[in-house]
Amino acid sequence: MLAMAASMSMSAQNEVKHFSLKPIVGLAATTFYGEDAQGSRLRWGFAGGVEVEYQATQKFSVSAIPVYGMGGAMLEDGNLVWKNDKIMIPVMANYYVAPGFKLSLGLQPGFVVKSSLYVKVNGNGVDYDASGVTRTFDFAIPLGVCYEFANGLSVGMLWHMGLTKVMDKEMTIGGVYVGKGNFRNTGGVLTLGYKFKL
Repeated sequence: MLAMAASMSMSAQNEVKHFSLKPIVGLAATTFYGEDAQGSRLRWGFAGGVEVEYQATQKFSVSAIPVYGMGGAMLEDGNLVWKNDKIMIPVMANYYVAPGFKLSLGLQPGFVVKSSLYVKVNGNGVDYDASGVTRTFDFAIPLGVCYEFANGLSVGMLWHMGLTKVMDKEMTIGGVYVGKGNFRNTGGVLTLGYKFKL
């Protein structure tokens, strides 16, 4: 009886050879890693997008997840914030290890839509445009875990490790030479979504 119920639950959610759509919203937490990333802390922000999934078999599916995410890192106890917001497009291979529960691995191109340095001195903050020294294209390896309830609601986590350096040129802020750092993006997004068939 339990096996039959599990099979029916999976069939209801994972109709083979069909597409589904899942709007998602989430909380992003990102930082930098690498040789020059000492002192980097998590920057928290909003993320939102949509997952388009094709169910090839009961166990296996592929999906694309265009998502806008606030990224970057907090530096120097919050007096310096690198805002590195971008549109990411994880393309994932998904495997359902149990009814409603899937693990994902893929490739993630990303496109930077905002890059700035927020500097706070003596209580006053100034935003410096950093787009001129930031790579506009970002590439990462994403991992995912998600649980989908029978009513269509889902809770998931998308985590990525960037392979592309954030900076591609040397930087000067307010006439002060900063140089060119060797660091990359990393972080995750905790998501809430609702899945429905197309």
